[in-house]
Order: sequence, then structure tokens, then C-alpha cells
Amino acid sequence: MMEQHDDKLDALDRVVDDLKQEPTADLDWDRMERSLMAKVEAQPLPAQRFPWAGALALAAAAALAIFGWRALSPSSPASAPQASSPAAPTRVFTAATIDGATLRVGDRVEAKGHDVVVTHSGKATWTLAQGSQAEVAELGQHLTVKLTSGEVSSKVVPSPKPESFAIEVEGTRVAVHGTQFTVKRGTNRAEVAVREGVVAVGPTGHRGNTEGWLLGAGDSGSFSLDGHDGTVTRAKTAAVEPETEPDAPKPVRGAPPVAKLPERPSVNELEGALDRVSGAVTSCFARHTSEQAGVRVTARSRASLDFGADGKLIALGFDPPLAPAVEQCTRDATRKLSVSRSQSGASTTRSILLGP
Repeated sequence: MMEQHDDKLDALDRVVDDLKQEPTADLDWDRMERSLMAKVEAQPLPAQRFPWAGALALAAAAALAIFGWRALSPSSPASAPQASSPAAPTRVFTAATIDGATLRVGDRVEAKGHDVVVTHSGKATWTLAQGSQAEVAELGQHLTVKLTSGEVSSKVVPSPKPESFAIEVEGTRVAVHGTQFTVKRGTNRAEVAVREGVVAVGPTGHRGNTEGWLLGAGDSGSFSLDGHDGTVTRAKTAAVEPETEPDAPKPVRGAPPVAKLPERPSVNELEGALDRVSGAVTSCFARHTSEQAGVRVTARSRASLDFGADGKLIALGFDPPLAPAVEQCTRDATRKLSVSRSQSGASTTRSILLGP
């Protein structure tokens, strides 16, 4: 019996070995899967244990179909790139007369074929010469106009607020308190002429407290477009001989009248003081700064001068600071610098380029 069983096992092993040697048959797996699924669908569904489970499954399937289709749809807003909203176009004004109250920051004014007069009631009136262009840079407490080309003339209502009106030409700012002046933009320069009052010319970035040159009535200047360098031509005042009558009676001797001091020193005096300091610091810088290994040293610093009511120089500073030897040399050279007496003294400043 045992031998018969062993014979059967041996025969089975031979059959298995023969089958291993046969090539594997190619099966149509897709056809088999379709046949299997068809049989499953043909069988009746078992009774649902929970009646609400079917409804929930249908709702989930519907939601998946709706949202899944929207997510995959090429016209879906989620898959389509979102277009950024276009920036508001720049408004351009070309009328001969413009009410400043209608302007917004960023608006452009163009004088095409005629001058354009812009009036800001109670503040200023500026006239853009034919062929010129300007932009509104600031409104409110400080009114600032950027001259992009051409020439602009301005008449500013006196105001207690500092620098209530200003014209900017690239990096140069011309700010006023109450005056009449003209700014003309050239290729590389800004030309400024003052008819009345006082203006301050210097770099932009200090709105409300422009530091630089002071120009008075009749003065004119030419400045770089960055506001750091410039030349000023002072107004010429001719000396007038007092008219006297030959037989005029001699005045009665008495106490001399007390002259009222001016509010501050004149612009000419302050500019002269700045010239003195500029010359002194240039000389001191050359004396105390030596060339090393063929390298020439240059520097730019802003000199600030403060004068007391007695006209004496009470403070001299440089920003950024210079070498201690250079600053001390400059202070020694300008120790006796002074201006005329005034009621409140004055402060002034200038940017100075030092080096060969």
C-alpha cells in the first residue's frame, strides 16, 4: 500500500516537472476582469442593514462627481491662472487752467501747445511752460510737484507751515515758505531763479526740512540733478547816494535811534560763511589726508553751521563725521567766523565734496 502511494507521488512529481518545462500561456486579464465584474453586477444586492447608508453613499458620490469634475475641468477657476487686476492708468491733464483740488498724487500735467496754470486755492499757483511736463508728487500739508521736463514758475501764498510748496527735479528739491520763483530743467542741471522771498535748494528726501543752499530775491543758481552740487549767483544791489538839500537844516543832536535787528542774518552772509567753511575743510582735508599706494581718497560730508543771535558761530558739525584731525583743523580756521547780529540767529548747511 505504501509502495503504491509512493508510485503516485513519483508520477505527480514527473507531471509537475513536465509542466515547468512548458512555456507559460498568455492570459487575457482584461477579458477575465470584465467577465468577473459582469457576474458580480448580475447578482442581487443584499438587503442593507442601515437604510440611510445608501443615501449617504449616493450623496458622497454626487459631491465627489461635482467637485471632482470642477477640479479637473480645464475651465475651472481653480486651475486657470488668476489674472492680476490692472493698475489704474495715470491721469493726464492738458487744459490751459486746472483746479488743483481735482488733482491726485501721480497725476501728470502736460503743457501741449500752450502754458498750463494750476491753482491750489489758498496755497500756490504754478504755471507749466509750453512743452513742459510735471507730476503731482505730494498733496496736503506739503504740496510737491515733480518737474519731468521743461520749466515751471510758481507763486506761493505765505504760510506758517514749513515748506508748504516745493518743486523737485529728480534728486534736487526747491522748497519755499512764501515766494515767487522759477525752476527750469536742463539736460544735467536744474536752474533756479528767485523773484521774491527765500527758497532752499538741496537733495530730496528731507521734505519739510530741506537742507542746502539758500537763495533770496534776485538770486539764481544752477544745481546738479542729485541736489548735492551747485553754484549760486547773488543779486547785485547798487549803492544809492542819499539825496540832500544844500540848505537843509542840520538835525538836532540827540540819542541815536535804535535800529531794529533783522529776524535772521541775510542769505548772502550765510552763503559767505558756508564758502569760508568749504574752503577751510577742503584745505584741511588735503593737508591731513595722504595718498597711500597710489589710492586717492575722496569724501562727501554735509557741513552744518549754527549762529547765535550775537552773530557768533556756536556750532560746526559734519555728517558723516570726518577724521578728527580734519575737523579740528577746520574749527581752528573758522573759530572767528561770524555774521551780523539778528533776533534769532540762523542755521545753514551745505554738502561738500572733498578730494583731488
